[in-house]
Amino acid sequence: MSTGELERLERVERLLGTGLHEVDQVTIDVGRGRARLAPHVRKHRTTVRRRIVVAVTAAVIAVAAAAPIVIADLRDHNRALPVGPSPGVTLSPSGLPVGTLQGRVPRTRPGATSTVRLNVHPEGGGIWNAGSVGDLEGDSTGDYSVELRAGGPGRAVMFFDGDCFTREQLRLRFIVRGRTVVITDASTSNCLVTRALAADLEGTTLRLLPQP
Repeated sequence: MSTGELERLERVERLLGTGLHEVDQVTIDVGRGRARLAPHVRKHRTTVRRRIVVAVTAAVIAVAAAAPIVIADLRDHNRALPVGPSPGVTLSPSGLPVGTLQGRVPRTRPGATSTVRLNVHPEGGGIWNAGSVGDLEGDSTGDYSVELRAGGPGRAVMFFDGDCFTREQLRLRFIVRGRTVVITDASTSNCLVTRALAADLEGTTLRLLPQP
């Protein structure tokens, strides 16, 4: 190794020694360091807490917003269930309660009122009265002997042997609840029962009248 290289090596060693010695002389102020770090730690904790609060609040709002929908769906589901008749109520072969069913139909035509009545007989026959339509209220005198048959669960078909081009006059979908029958859908051949009345029957509640 040449003399110049030895001198350079000695200078590097002196520089390293001086640097290490100066590092040993540096005073570390732990308290001051903690004091500087504390605001950052508090800020971080506050940010984390704020994010947690926002997330929890959003979750609560989402649950609260969904709850009415779930409850409404459950109510609709419960309304659709065939609860069945009250004790002492007998069902005819058509599925309708035996006795006199009567209900006021909310009409869409201005000035029209209808209080329909259906006498359901145990053997499957019945009497149909479509009520008054027009300015008068109450039952009309138009009682018609009909036949009632089951059209499936919660369905009944009304037949009429009269001056109509077909015997089938009315198809009903219904739910029996206690002593009431809620009509959920109705269709007609537009003879004994008009299409307007059949359309308005949807949602009508027929109540089983007390026996005389």
